[in-house]
Amino acid sequence: MLPQHECFPCLTPPVDESPGTYPLKLLEFPPIYYELYILTRIFTPEYYIKSSYRPKEYLRNKADIYSDVKDYPRFWRPGNKPFNPLKLAEKTEKIVCRREENKVSRKYTHFYVAGVYRGIVTACGVGCCLRCFYCWVPLSRDYPEHYGKYYTASQVVQNIVKLARKYRVKKARISCCEPTISREHLLQVLDLIEEAKEIKLFILETNGMIFGVNKSFVKEVLDYSKVYVRVSIKAGEPEGLTWRTGADGDFYELPFKAVEYFNEEAEPLKRFHVAAMTDSRIMSSREREKIIRRLWEINPILAITLEEEIVDPYDTTLIRLEKAGVKIFK
Repeated sequence: MLPQHECFPCLTPPVDESPGTYPLKLLEFPPIYYELYILTRIFTPEYYIKSSYRPKEYLRNKADIYSDVKDYPRFWRPGNKPFNPLKLAEKTEKIVCRREENKVSRKYTHFYVAGVYRGIVTACGVGCCLRCFYCWVPLSRDYPEHYGKYYTASQVVQNIVKLARKYRVKKARISCCEPTISREHLLQVLDLIEEAKEIKLFILETNGMIFGVNKSFVKEVLDYSKVYVRVSIKAGEPEGLTWRTGADGDFYELPFKAVEYFNEEAEPLKRFHVAAMTDSRIMSSREREKIIRRLWEINPILAITLEEEIVDPYDTTLIRLEKAGVKIFK
């Protein structure tokens, strides 16, 4: 039977199905966000209590919902108190991960092939430690308790390999989330990716927060020959980090520290590179210059080859921009 979308079963699109797995989609993201754009105005734990359209698994009492995710940051809004991204990572891990004997399972919503990187198998995970208002990922970032199913590392790689064979793609990644939130699960996935003949390259996309406080984690990841790391810089100054991501500005140095660790352990462009959201609509030229100068100090190659991003009007991005009170699209 075709798996249904967790929140709105009637919106499940007709796609190829595979027994025991999520649909195999050639989509950048599920095509249901136009409906969610309206619903997110009431998309709170109370919504699942009041709405007559919620599926049975969400028929939980209000106290249970709040005890699971008490004080959990959702959309970043003006006036919200900045949070500690490392503590948020710990809280998120408790929601999206669970231990089964010697294995750690993590929540994923679906597996698909994306056109970026000239074709890449993508495992869409759940949970992040930042709340960037320009983020494109599904609403599972903001409501991780309501999205996804738990997959062991073996199940994740099985789905990746299945898609790699079907669409003749040799690259893979974990996206839609911060993959380093569950260190043990990530390393278990990388162990199996290393053995998978179908996958030649695994691109690890990270915000660098957790790597920035754990050099040994950096070394462990680089021990895998197929891993290539993309570190995404969110800000060049404390105020910028808080405004764009909701995180306390004191933590803005951590991604740069992560870049330093990677630079010490590996050669830029061969094993890693740096990206930054430097869109002039949300970042001043002064802050952009600070990022470039800082990267130049670490290694000039990193500054010269900086991948500069711009904000794209994905439906989920528009939701988050509206919640943050930021208007950059007409």
